[in-house]
Amino acid sequence: DGKRARGGRPLDLEATVSRRLFEALCAPLLARLEATTRDVCKAAGVALPGDGAGPPLDSVLLVGGATRMPAVGRLLRRVTGLPLAKIVAASEAVSVDEAVALGCAIRAAALDVDAALAPREAKPAFELL
Repeated sequence: DGKRARGGRPLDLEATVSRRLFEALCAPLLARLEATTRDVCKAAGVALPGDGAGPPLDSVLLVGGATRMPAVGRLLRRVTGLPLAKIVAASEAVSVDEAVALGCAIRAAALDVDAALAPREAKPAFELL
């Protein structure tokens, strides 16, 4: 529930953090983003600069609040070799809600295929009493 002041009111915290400190605190998350980007491109057969295997990546669609961080754009420009104009926030290209829903639908379809292909024990659809 969080800490509360006398009288039961929630405590508020306000602090000023420099961009440098904020990005330093986010460095582990940015490293995960880089690793995930490389893994996804490899799995999709898309070449990143220096890889040379597969067709080159032509654009990146960003979805989510963290994608508003300038450090995310810089990281993706470095990893993909794409100009900033090809790294587009979802809000500029499509509805953010639609982009998230589409991602969920694609992931659900992938999970459904995995479940459909998994071996299972046959069970009757109903039982006679």
